[in-house]
Amino acid sequence: MKDSLKVKIGNITILIESGDNRIIKAVTDVYIPFESRQRHVYRVRLTRCKIRLNEGMPKDMFFSFAKGFYKIDSSEFQAVFDLFRKEGSINIFIEKYKEVVVSALGSLCMLLTLRSGGAVFHASGIVKSGRAFVFLGPSGAGKSTVAEASKGLTVLSEELIGLHLGNVPKAFAIPYYTDSRFPLRSKGMFEVAGLFKLVKDRRNYLKSIPMPYAVADFFTFVSSFKGLIPLSRYFNACSKLIESSPCYELHFLPDNSFWRCIDESLN
Repeated sequence: MKDSLKVKIGNITILIESGDNRIIKAVTDVYIPFESRQRHVYRVRLTRCKIRLNEGMPKDMFFSFAKGFYKIDSSEFQAVFDLFRKEGSINIFIEKYKEVVVSALGSLCMLLTLRSGGAVFHASGIVKSGRAFVFLGPSGAGKSTVAEASKGLTVLSEELIGLHLGNVPKAFAIPYYTDSRFPLRSKGMFEVAGLFKLVKDRRNYLKSIPMPYAVADFFTFVSSFKGLIPLSRYFNACSKLIESSPCYELHFLPDNSFWRCIDESLN
């Protein structure tokens, strides 16, 4: 049975190791589409810890960053990443291995993406005709509904989408532990076709959002690390993305008919 797994998330390659192969087995279904043979940049060790180091802490995650060390504390796990040596450890206090590992590694990938000048959105991402369609909205807006209605297409994630902001913005998945229910997933990076703010409605239609309003709207869906990264960096990344990507408000029905509306409007 495997005691390690090498994955690529965006342009970040991570070697995941554990002396307890039950932990590797628990996360394999999430990370199989992201397996990589490239040389790893980061190394992370997973350990099942029977003694709760954070006894009494709430379940919520608390983030801290000092002298190159990024730390996450909660009642369920403790993670420490040395960003200079590019290695880290996750001590797991409960048997929810999948949820804990995916949350901790996802948080690391989010931080690294933001520190490199990219952006991370609470969004679902769907690949169609080789391009990424990014659907944003608060909890309950329909991100999962859009993903579930897109059978036959590649679902990057139903929860977290990272973006690299070069001359052409490209979207990629930051795996979430529920994503494994979608059969078609990818570790690839795809040119952004558009950003869509979701609005449940009785009919399908698109409404273009002017840039100043788009920045204000979409900035609320940027995943942030309060106090760890300056807000100005978030704002600049969000503005850069919106300058180079079409932005819409998508009013939609809870079935795949919204794709016809998108195709007709964008073509």
